[in-house]
Amino acid sequence: MSSPRLTSFFSVISATDVRRRRGLKQLNATLESTLRKLEDAYASFCLTLPEHFGVRAGVISLYTMVAADSVLCDKISRDDNIDIIGKSLSLLHTDATRHLSLRLLALLVRNGSAEIRRKLLLPSHLAILSDIVECYPNDETLRDLVVANLCQYFVGIPKIYLEIEIESAIAMLGAFIKCIAIPGAPRSCVVDGVSAMTVLLGAKRSKEWREKLVRACPETLGILVAGIRSPTWACRATCLNTLLAIYGVVGFKVWDLKPEVSPVEDPTFRYLATLSSLPEKLCGKEISRAVVTCPQGWELCPSYVAAQVPWRLMAAFRDYRQNKDAIGLGRALYDLIVSTEFAIPDIAEHGGLYGSDPFPNYVEALEYCAHRLRRLGDRHRGDQVKAAILDITAKIKRGLFQEACAEAKRAIANFLYAAYIRLLYILLNTNAGPMEAMDKVVLARRCEDESATPFVQMKLLAIEAEKAALAGIDKLMQAQCKKNPSWAWGHSLLAVAGEDAQEFLRVAPLLHLDRSCVFSWYLICVLVLSTHVCPDNWGDSREFFNTHLGAYIAFCDKGLAIDPHQRPISRLMLLLIETFPMILKQYERVFECLGDGTPLEGLDITDTGKLLDKAVELEIKRRAREGSSRRDQSDGNASTGSLEVNSDNLFCVYPRVSPNPVKLGACSYCAKRTALIQRCTAVGRVNVLSGRSISGAVLQRVLEKEQNHYSGLFAFSISAFLQFQSLGGFEISESEFQEGEKIVT
Repeated sequence: MSSPRLTSFFSVISATDVRRRRGLKQLNATLESTLRKLEDAYASFCLTLPEHFGVRAGVISLYTMVAADSVLCDKISRDDNIDIIGKSLSLLHTDATRHLSLRLLALLVRNGSAEIRRKLLLPSHLAILSDIVECYPNDETLRDLVVANLCQYFVGIPKIYLEIEIESAIAMLGAFIKCIAIPGAPRSCVVDGVSAMTVLLGAKRSKEWREKLVRACPETLGILVAGIRSPTWACRATCLNTLLAIYGVVGFKVWDLKPEVSPVEDPTFRYLATLSSLPEKLCGKEISRAVVTCPQGWELCPSYVAAQVPWRLMAAFRDYRQNKDAIGLGRALYDLIVSTEFAIPDIAEHGGLYGSDPFPNYVEALEYCAHRLRRLGDRHRGDQVKAAILDITAKIKRGLFQEACAEAKRAIANFLYAAYIRLLYILLNTNAGPMEAMDKVVLARRCEDESATPFVQMKLLAIEAEKAALAGIDKLMQAQCKKNPSWAWGHSLLAVAGEDAQEFLRVAPLLHLDRSCVFSWYLICVLVLSTHVCPDNWGDSREFFNTHLGAYIAFCDKGLAIDPHQRPISRLMLLLIETFPMILKQYERVFECLGDGTPLEGLDITDTGKLLDKAVELEIKRRAREGSSRRDQSDGNASTGSLEVNSDNLFCVYPRVSPNPVKLGACSYCAKRTALIQRCTAVGRVNVLSGRSISGAVLQRVLEKEQNHYSGLFAFSISAFLQFQSLGGFEISESEFQEGEKIVT
């Protein structure tokens, strides 16, 4: 052993107190000479003798303490004479220094230079970390350190995230899976590992990126599926959020996707070519039984209506060729559009027996008929609404989704009661948040015009279930970011989604094309909200699946020759139905460390009335805060009046799912039933169906808020009805009105 070099090494250690800020400043002033002494000591001692190894470990230990300072770490990592990565890896396979080596590597990722970070992001380096976990599976601290090491790429250095190549991402994901999939991992290891996996597979990456990662590491799906049954609400929400992103569910933080204006998106599907041969396929035992048992009557069954499309189109264009009645043709096309998703064929289909002659194609016929209806149509028969619907449909068929969305938004302002126009806007506005979309659906379902056909009502109910589920998941994700999270908001919305889905499965035709999607959301709501699910009874779920989707699957396979589960959420549902018990058995122990040994406790989801009341209260408070902040920002501006609540975007209660429903009101002028008071200048009083009434003086204050008959719904009435449910049926006085109004303002 070289005594002078060893003496020099110890002099460096004794002279440098890197545990204090003053010592770090002194080291910064003499960094070059100190590094030369350390490198000289490191190079003089090999790893063959234990005492030599101790010196090298001491050098690495000092480097680790120095690397905790971002300035010094950056300087060390830029020095080409110091192979600091090589020094760290050389001690990785020794028991005494393995953890020390991992800590140094983590500090280099966090505080090192860009070049060092790029080297540490190479798949070869990440493979070393993955292999070390495989070599020492029982070392819980090592797994925790590896996860902490890899998490440095996401914590505090967001710019690194976008620099990760697909090969490195696959290696990182594989390492995360190895660290958390082995039972016994520390709580921090599981929490950080799952969080990093969600970032790696998050919505900021492309769909192709996520698909490659999942294809390379298929265990990812199993861990995330097991995570939605974990002992904490935060982990359940995180895992479900990631699964939705992986499958590319439209409307859930996956932006700029093509609107799902129809479940029939298979490019090989041709409406007329398929539908013309559909009648003979309706004779199958399962399909025919579903047609006959349709709740709305067999004549409104989707398969029966779809089978009529070619003949109704042929008759409509035949009549037009005979009498040149464009208005009659437009009305016939409108009737088809609001009654089935198969109304208008692809733009390329224009010839043959079912052709659009004399028009080049069906889209040109839509545009021409819309023009004639707008100019010469009968307003009292709703021809202006029909013209708007034909125009929007034509833009959709041409693939002009943004233009169609803008047109639908303008049409809503002109035709407030048109349910189908609102439906089109909801389908086209894919960038709307789930809560915003949910509000739009609630308003659309209140419309009772000619376009509110059973087909449209069922479609809106299906969308309502989807948006309520997405909104609930979104609220759970927001809650987990808070110090003291409240899960009631998310739970209530998921309960609403479950109720909506249950109602849809009960009343919708067995062959409805949204059944798979709605069943998927129902299954997800049950799995997330329920605190006790036994995989041994999963056969009942399979039977429930066959009962509600058996006829639908046969109709899609044999009748339409399309994939019955082509929607993204349906593919996730299939994964759950087919593999859930096996996945839970394999991975449920991964998340045991998150709980305290007792079953997860949540709110009673059977009492949706209480959940909804809580959700309404939270939403009103949030919007009141937002309005208050906007009012504070505009303080001093004379043009800014008092707080105005945008009733068109107000979250509304759902009377049908509450055991103590909010009483419905009826406008004595327009006879519309609603849970909100409609502002109508022709009304002297509003009768509440329970027998309560609001005095004329109070109503006059309502009318002063808005002069237009149906320009919106009065925002105060939600909180008012909730507040006044306990009044015992007495007439609402002026003081009671003012007390309730404070809830909003």
